[in-house]
Amino acid sequence: MTLSITIYATLIKSNIQSALGSSGGGSLDAFCTAVATGVVNTAIGLTGQIAAPAGTGASTGTGITLSGSGVASGIIAAKPGSWPGGSQLSPIATAIGNATATHFGSAILTSDANGTAAFASFLGAISSMASAIQAAASFSGGEWANFCTALATGICNEIGNNGSGTLSGAAGPGAGSGVVTIA
Repeated sequence: MTLSITIYATLIKSNIQSALGSSGGGSLDAFCTAVATGVVNTAIGLTGQIAAPAGTGASTGTGITLSGSGVASGIIAAKPGSWPGGSQLSPIATAIGNATATHFGSAILTSDANGTAAFASFLGAISSMASAIQAAASFSGGEWANFCTALATGICNEIGNNGSGTLSGAAGPGAGSGVVTIA
């Protein structure tokens, strides 16, 4: 399936509610939608690269494999200051990390070659993703901006350093460019 803001936001919300054992508070919907909007809108514009493209022709794959706990660890490590949430930071980061791994695991990948793709382009997208998350909600203050940066850092670093996807399909002679698009 293609990446979906609605589905991803619902996954994040469900995971946070399960982790916290509550409804999550009055601004949970806006928070989850902001995260999903910023992440999905940024990811759709990024590409992957097959290191050793095999064959030419249309190839497809489903999913970017990544670690939810890797995303969560990255969020926690990047979070500066004292984000309001205290002891809730770890379960919220874990909830977002697991939702990210689940949702990106169903992303549609396309290329002009077969092979395993890496997604290093995410490493250069931290700032734009953080800005997109921040702009998607009416929250304000320095801690919100810092938390958006922590979220983007955890997500982009995990996908950029460890994410992979496998593509296959009709392969003619030679090798295509190996550029992979994400939908």
